[in-house]
Amino acid sequence: MGTTIKAASRPTAQATAKPAGPKLAERQPLLVVAQAAHPPSGTLLILHVDVRDATGTPVGGLDKQDFQVLQLPGGIGELPVTVMQDHGTTDSGRAGLYSLVFQSWSAPNPGLIAYRVHVRQGARNGVAMTSIMVD
Repeated sequence: MGTTIKAASRPTAQATAKPAGPKLAERQPLLVVAQAAHPPSGTLLILHVDVRDATGTPVGGLDKQDFQVLQLPGGIGELPVTVMQDHGTTDSGRAGLYSLVFQSWSAPNPGLIAYRVHVRQGARNGVAMTSIMVD
């Protein structure tokens, strides 16, 4: 006298799997480092930005619209980039280095002013913070 075991039908893993997302390289973040500079003229602000992929390779070929800069504290909002210089176009050893220039800029009040720099390249993005002290 034996026992009969019946196999139950189960959905395959393929039937329940989620659709594949973006390629792994597209999901990796951009590594962003930023440094603010305020020349003595008082009407110019420059942000120097280094952008690299998740492996540390410099990211070249970005445009002004790939950068979003917010001046903090709140209420100031986004600063439009007047001029952007891609240093990698003139010297391959400086690939991934950018200077963002903001003209007709003035500090709302003396003190520490912070900036959030958001960089986007397709589906990849990254963020950095920097600040300057204004007298």
